Amino acid sequence: MVTKIKLFTSSKLKDCPGCNMAKQLFSNLSLEYEEIDVVTNREERRRMFKKTHSFVVPIVEIGDDFFIGFGNKNSFLIIESLKKHGLWTQKTVVNLQPNLKKKL
Repeated sequence: MVTKIKLFTSSKLKDCPGCNMAKQLFSNLSLEYEEIDVVTNREERRRMFKKTHSFVVPIVEIGDDFFIGFGNKNSFLIIESLKKHGLWTQKTVVNLQPNLKKKL
C-alpha cells in the first residue's frame, strides 16, 4: 500500500509561503500529493481538526504523521517522515526557500 501525502491549504489565503514551500518540495521530489482546501472540504477539515486540534495551514499529512506549518523544523521532520514511508529518494539537498520577489 502506497502512503498518501495530503496537503491542507486554504483558498482564503492568496499567498501562503508555507503552502508554497510544501508544494515546491513535493514538486521538486516528483511526489504526488492531494491538495485539500479546508474552506470547501468540510469533511476533511473536521477530520484534520480531530487529529491535530488546529486550523492552521499548511498541514501536511503523510501516512499517520501530521505536520502543522512548514518552517525549518517541520521541513526536516517532513523529510524524515518521507524517508520513514519510503518516499524520499533524494541524495542531494533541496532548496526550500520561498520566492519572495513580488511581481510588479
